[in-house]
Amino acid sequence: PAQAAERLSGAPAVLHHDTRLSEAPFWFAIGGAERAGGGEIVYTYVNGKQIASDMAGTQQGGSSDSTKDGIRTLRDTYPTGKTKRELIRNANTGEASEKRYAENGQILLDQKGRIDGSMLEETQWYMNGQFKRKARFEANQSKVVEEFDDRGRLIESGAYDQRDRPLGTHRLYDSGGKLAAEVVYEKLRVTRRKEFDATGKLVADDEILEDGSSRPASK
Repeated sequence: PAQAAERLSGAPAVLHHDTRLSEAPFWFAIGGAERAGGGEIVYTYVNGKQIASDMAGTQQGGSSDSTKDGIRTLRDTYPTGKTKRELIRNANTGEASEKRYAENGQILLDQKGRIDGSMLEETQWYMNGQFKRKARFEANQSKVVEEFDDRGRLIESGAYDQRDRPLGTHRLYDSGGKLAAEVVYEKLRVTRRKEFDATGKLVADDEILEDGSSRPASK
């Protein structure tokens, strides 16, 4: 429709759109693309119908959509029948959740939120089972995030606003889990950086200027 074309005019191209558990409608357009090595790309939609493969001629997975006692469950499966993605929306409580799994059954994502699209918490895992990311959302949808390496070791923690822009003090950790640095964000830029040695002693404390240069912070 003309309305959709007008709204999408000039919109940036994206590879993925996260609905944040919301069922609110939105416009989108799909451009043609070629897969390396040839082959037709088949686009996949989660709408209660069968989920097509991403390559023409390959085996297809499936999906189901059921509602019981006000609880709607949407489930996508791999060709093997194992669960790939599960969304649950509880009309009685207003709660919503989404889980995603690797084909071997390893959980990769667990989101908890509300039907209106607001988020409560999110956990991600690596395929080896280690934590990748933990996020706790505030009422205004800013969030406190912990990031981990593939060994499950904490490497960074800090807050982000609703648009994933860093806020306040972010802490960086070494491979032993000890504090290695603190970075302070103000008005969307780094304004201060502290560094610590292996014993936890402060070894550098710099003010970061607008052009990116630094100078020792005033005491």
